[in-house]
Amino acid sequence: MNSLTTTVAMILNKGDEVAIAGFGKSSVSKRAARTGRNPQTTEPVKIRASKTPGFAAEATFKTAVAGRRK
Repeated sequence: MNSLTTTVAMILNKGDEVAIAGFGKSSVSKRAARTGRNPQTTEPVKIRASKTPGFAAEATFKTAVAGRRK
């Protein structure tokens, strides 16, 4: 990992959000434990609680990627 991703991962691991002006905001979402189904056997399976990273791009970044200008 490079220094940016390492730093962002450390901040998110603490539970804080990371906002980069003109780019977007990263945060961590918590997923509750739940019961799923094994698609091959249809037996119930316990799925543990987990955390997952999320990203919301800013409008400036979306516009730049789409190739549109204001």
